[in-house]
Amino acid sequence: QIVFDIADTAVNGGLGIDTLLVSGSIDLSNIDGVDTAANLQNFEVISMAGNETADVLNLDVADIIDWVEDNSLEVLGAGNGHRMLVIRGDAEDQLSLDGIDINALSAIESDIDLFGDGALFSLFRDELLGIDIYVDQALLSEDESALSSDSLTPLGLPGRHRMRVCPRT
Repeated sequence: QIVFDIADTAVNGGLGIDTLLVSGSIDLSNIDGVDTAANLQNFEVISMAGNETADVLNLDVADIIDWVEDNSLEVLGAGNGHRMLVIRGDAEDQLSLDGIDINALSAIESDIDLFGDGALFSLFRDELLGIDIYVDQALLSEDESALSSDSLTPLGLPGRHRMRVCPRT
């Protein structure tokens, strides 16, 4: 586990499953105008959990390709070759993907015990970029476990790409 420090110019988790611990209000998509993707490498888990603070985290989905270079979590996932990122958090924490609150998106699958430890995750997938984001269900509103029965439709994310998720109703 490595604690995130905004003053670090480069942080590399190395091989294996590595966790970046974050606390406070963090915009990993743009730190002081610097492209964060170039500064963070080889992290498979970002955790806001257990620090007893209400954290706010914003991620640029396209950056995940650079962060998850060795894709060590692939053996736990769908076996589709997608890069996998796990985001842990508590009920008081907030998560945004490309500036969109995670509770405004619907997961394609929920109640996933990814690590076999009883912690449940919901899966958000970007087919175009080949990214699977497993989000701790503690970060999601109470009704998130009820998945939409509609077929998946693309939701345009401003200025970047299209994430294949269902808008929440």
